[in-house]
Amino acid sequence: LPVPDEFAGDDVNSSVVVVRTTGDVTKASTTNLMPGHSYVFAVAAINGVGRSFWSEPTEPLRTDPYVPEQPVRPILVSKTQTSAVVTVMLPHDNGTPVTHANLKWRRLRGPIDDWKEQQAT
Repeated sequence: LPVPDEFAGDDVNSSVVVVRTTGDVTKASTTNLMPGHSYVFAVAAINGVGRSFWSEPTEPLRTDPYVPEQPVRPILVSKTQTSAVVTVMLPHDNGTPVTHANLKWRRLRGPIDDWKEQQAT
């Protein structure tokens, strides 16, 4: 189904699945909503002749936030004999700002260390 112009954009997903119809009431659900984002919903009725105009949209609904997406691999910027600097691209926050990131490392040769971890600044 085409989506009304006022809903057009990259985050629009118009697929719905009818779950249950009781009399004149139909329940529908949608998936693939992003955590921590606001959405509005509209409905159009369809019969053998065609589709109605879209309803007025609902009040905005904000989905629950979730943990951030996994960051991409850090990039080595510089190194010395005893230190390294990496850049980190912070991932999508899924509805709650990322406040910091942790960096971990371990030695690969010689005595293998346990992972070391520190907060990235």
